[in-house]
Amino acid sequence: MASLATVTTQPVKSEKVFWNAFSKCPVALVHTHFDQLRSPSPAACLRLERPLSPYCVANDTDEWRKSYNPLECCTLTLYSDFSSGGTGRVHTARLEVTTAIGITHSKDVIVKSAVDPSLRKRIRREYTVYQHLWEHKVDRIPMVYGLFEDIDDMVTFLVIEKFPMSFRDREPAESAGEGMLLSVTQAERSYCLKIVRDMHKAGVAHLDLRAENIMVGYDGLPVIIDFEGSCIGPEGWVIDKEIEFLQDLLDGKAKGQFPVYLNLGEE
Repeated sequence: MASLATVTTQPVKSEKVFWNAFSKCPVALVHTHFDQLRSPSPAACLRLERPLSPYCVANDTDEWRKSYNPLECCTLTLYSDFSSGGTGRVHTARLEVTTAIGITHSKDVIVKSAVDPSLRKRIRREYTVYQHLWEHKVDRIPMVYGLFEDIDDMVTFLVIEKFPMSFRDREPAESAGEGMLLSVTQAERSYCLKIVRDMHKAGVAHLDLRAENIMVGYDGLPVIIDFEGSCIGPEGWVIDKEIEFLQDLLDGKAKGQFPVYLNLGEE
């Protein structure tokens, strides 16, 4: 991207502008920029799966080529490594794309990364769950910027929409623990139940519903994230139990984790 003339970076004002540029980027140049990790040069990662967004111009995935022009490359900078989950490491990051007139637009995103083959498989599976929900038009789940892979080092990256806070984040620290009473409005409660019921109609059980996985969207309404342990095609009793568990969670009655999470999330 250095070959472009003066580049101005600015937050995205138009989703269509960002997605129009991003959909034309089959390559992500991934930098690490946190703690003692400062990558001297970026890792070039090929997009394996298309983005999942209502703003995205549909574009097939690309075969690896020897060279790309700057407008075919987005930049992904990992700024922090704040947790590890069932699919590997989780990072906060900045995603940047440059338009044909030399303006670079940026978005804050969440990135899941994995090196171990079994974890890379889980990341790919999580993308498949998002894709399944997207194809069934389930609302209030994150947009997915795509699945990328470093061909040289065999690292897989899942890039997902970032939200301001979770239901857990907005509660006082001293209220943490089992049976935590969440400050949930009636509208939020209704939205949460509708999202999960829509997932169930699409044939997906989340299996890890907790306050940390229910986010507050930019419009103030709930969004459910983190489908790494989800199950496609659950049995009816699982659906019934999950709705019951969610109701208890929203009422401050839930004890621990949804009990079938470790049994059904592996396929």
